[in-house]
Amino acid sequence: MSSAKRVFLFVVISTVLLLLLSLADIYFSWNYTPLQRVNMLADVFPDGNKTLATDSSEAITLDTATTPRKNFTTNFDLYTQANTITDFNADTAAVSMEQMVKKLHRLKRDKKGKIRIAFFGDSMIEADLLTQTLRKLLQQYFGGQGVGYIPISTQTYKLRQSVVHDIGGNWTTTNMKSATNKKYMYLSGYTYTTPNGWIQVADKTITDTTITTEKILLCGYADKPVTVSVNGKPQVIQANQLFNRIVLTTDNSNKVTVGISNASLPVYGIAFEPTAGVVVDNFSFRGTSGELLKPLDSTFLNTIAKENPYDLMVFQYGINVMFRPNDTKFTWYKSIFEPVVKKFANSFPKSNILIAGTADRAFRYADGYKTAIGIDSLIKLQAAIAFETGSMFYNLYATMGGAQTIVKWANAKPPLANKDYVHPNHAGAAILGEHFFNALQKEYDKYEQSLH
Repeated sequence: MSSAKRVFLFVVISTVLLLLLSLADIYFSWNYTPLQRVNMLADVFPDGNKTLATDSSEAITLDTATTPRKNFTTNFDLYTQANTITDFNADTAAVSMEQMVKKLHRLKRDKKGKIRIAFFGDSMIEADLLTQTLRKLLQQYFGGQGVGYIPISTQTYKLRQSVVHDIGGNWTTTNMKSATNKKYMYLSGYTYTTPNGWIQVADKTITDTTITTEKILLCGYADKPVTVSVNGKPQVIQANQLFNRIVLTTDNSNKVTVGISNASLPVYGIAFEPTAGVVVDNFSFRGTSGELLKPLDSTFLNTIAKENPYDLMVFQYGINVMFRPNDTKFTWYKSIFEPVVKKFANSFPKSNILIAGTADRAFRYADGYKTAIGIDSLIKLQAAIAFETGSMFYNLYATMGGAQTIVKWANAKPPLANKDYVHPNHAGAAILGEHFFNALQKEYDKYEQSLH
């Protein structure tokens, strides 16, 4: 063999060996095991965060100089409190979310107007979990009926207890994971089109058929009038904005059937709303940590804020951030989710914004299923995002019971959570919804007391 060939062979073998060593290093440093939970955010991780962290007390520096905060003395440590919505005011007798509770007071007193809440989350709230209880309690106390937003189709739309829902025809579903252009997806993360589809919904939250409710089509832009079918009757609609809220009928029924035969019309869903009262819209998207909202166009969001305004926007994420059992450092998440909060704060300037910290979740460690060891670090980071963006914070983890709660719930008889040690079932979610209502009620009671 010639000298040149020997050199060439040596280079090839050396290159292969180095590649194998590199792959081995990645294999062991990531602590890979078969069927390991896949993280949607892996492609946006900074390289320095790929090594498993071991320090559970991650340092967080608050940017107090640029925080859009009211003129009061702040206390960041209030984020640790259970059953509390805090705006970090050291005076805990003061009302948090004052703008929202003033509107609730007027609604309770005058029985006029709407209070609209957008509740964003992941699989923890899909199929209307948590929100169906929150909605029921708010409507019982402040008035109104109607399930709010209903997507055309999701992975779990048949599992909702608050509606009976059916679709037919040829629907095409696009979502924030699959879409090429994500700018004009709806707040739910879904858009639908159809050349000949229909949706039929019976709203089980409507118990008093002497009260009228609005049946609303939510859709995108169409360059010319569109004829739709409403309960079998044709109706011409004008969808001439980026986002359109079109009241199809206002009646005493708890049902509506809508047919659409226009494949160019982006359809976002149907809504049932009271003419006066509380509306709670569930915007759940499985597997996200809120990052999927980032590409939404600001002008599109401004149009939604104008046509379909919200008084309160709740962001409840976190379980998909903790996708590896030994992670304790989550500063990468701040750079991903904080811009989302700021974008929504700018686009919905009349809305209060509340960040709900992650719920409890467990992994299997050497001594059995235990609460994720990094959960305290993540919740502190979520609170820091709330603090620095001028948002409010709600510690869902502490409120539901803290460490080992999800394990206790999964093993309870009857169970309150699934044996994945992540997801509360309907019974557990009802408890979380009641807790959230009680936290809102606490701030409302503070305001009522301040008037006397």
